Amino acid sequence: MDYQIAIPSYKRPETIKNKTLKLLMDHNIDKNKIPQDNIEYIVVALHDKDDNTLYRKDISGEELSTILSRDIINIWVEGEVATIPEYYVVWPYSTIDGWCERLTGNL
Repeated sequence: MDYQIAIPSYKRPETIKNKTLKLLMDHNIDKNKIPQDNIEYIVVALHDKDDNTLYRKDISGEELSTILSRDIINIWVEGEVATIPEYYVVWPYSTIDGWCERLTGNL
């Protein structure tokens, strides 16, 4: 492993155990599900149960190249949201094909 993750845990051990660590372990994306050619950017978003977007990040450039060079795609989301997210979206955009398959998963 070539990275470390620091998670603030003061006065929230159950949240860390049941939500944060579960999220980190359960939501890797198989590289084969994302086209490797002509991807301009990937949208990463978190949505609530009413389909409202709580968080969005567009990944492109060097960060995208680094992510796509790995066998398992891990995309880290850092930020604060007012509502607990219900599901995530990973949605690649290709310069040739437009929007690719929209990948989602429950959190």
